[in-house]
Amino acid sequence: MKLKKFIGSKIKSFRDARNMNQDDLAVLLGTTKQTVSRYENGDRQANQDVLFKLAGIFKVSIDDFFPPINIEEEKLPKFRNYTYYPIAISAGSPMEADAITENDVETISVPNIIMGRWAGTDGIYLTRANGDSMNRVIPHDSLIAVKEIELSELCDGDIVVYSDGVEFAVKRFYNDTQNGRLLFRPDSTDRSFVDNIVSYEDADRVKIHGKVVLHITELN
Repeated sequence: MKLKKFIGSKIKSFRDARNMNQDDLAVLLGTTKQTVSRYENGDRQANQDVLFKLAGIFKVSIDDFFPPINIEEEKLPKFRNYTYYPIAISAGSPMEADAITENDVETISVPNIIMGRWAGTDGIYLTRANGDSMNRVIPHDSLIAVKEIELSELCDGDIVVYSDGVEFAVKRFYNDTQNGRLLFRPDSTDRSFVDNIVSYEDADRVKIHGKVVLHITELN
């Protein structure tokens, strides 16, 4: 059984055991009955934020949504260590990140179950997003996992950490080949945030520091 089907069956099982209908659960999740149905049918994968919320609603561990591991998997480390940069990368207007030295770099341990398919991947580091220019996707102060990547490997719409000169930011990336420019676009409920547009002629001033592959958000 595919993982999202297994998770869906567990969501339905926990819901039924508590005599909830899909409408009840949708209200508690702040979503629609149709979305709950898609989770339960395995048509849509519940992300880590949804699973944490479900765990709180059902009073269970997030581990309870996943199949039991086998003996071979038990031999693997359940946590991995990652480089952590204790700075906030702007998800507002681009800003100059605090200068850090090798002595400032820390290590953070994250459960494999949270990192998912990125667990143990080389070239992953973690830091925090600061600001509201990406709040449709990444709320302020979220922990973000960033994978080192080349500009040529990016796809339109990828979320990246980049610097434009000394200014660092988190934005969606678009390569506007028709007009010969790179676009770094906010994804925010606040319409005051605008694109950062860099022509190909000035592209050497831009450095891509990685693609955001996962974010961890603390719910209120």
